[in-house]
Amino acid sequence: MKKAFSIFAFTFLTAINAFAQIKADDICGLWLTEDSRGKMLIYKNATNGTYEIKVYWQKNSKDENGQEKLDKKNPDPKLRTRTFQNMIIASDLKWDGDDQNWIGGKVYNPEDGKFYSCKASLDNSKAILRFRGYLWVSLLGKTTTWYRTTTY
Repeated sequence: MKKAFSIFAFTFLTAINAFAQIKADDICGLWLTEDSRGKMLIYKNATNGTYEIKVYWQKNSKDENGQEKLDKKNPDPKLRTRTFQNMIIASDLKWDGDDQNWIGGKVYNPEDGKFYSCKASLDNSKAILRFRGYLWVSLLGKTTTWYRTTTY
């Protein structure tokens, strides 16, 4: 009886784990940042199959004069007049099926006008995203937690 129960429990847990497997496109959707100051839209680039992150909504998107804030710190002078709305802030994230995360991307930080390496991972519920931007190696970076949302 104990052996039958053990086999059943093992089979059941293996089946649950198989269903919990994260797939490449599970990252796609709308995400609320941990400070609730923004919503980010993650989607697959149809041209090259990598994933990108676009600013969908930003709290306090206007300056003291009521004008949309501009990307003033961008290293490219031609881009300093663009607004943050719909700005692609991360690109080139590639799915790593072995480690079940997205790696190899680059993220733009409009607060300092610099680009950093980035990676992302989902928890098993697929409702919490951990997004990490870093300089050179992952140890030299910062992780933020985002929450899946359906409120557009």
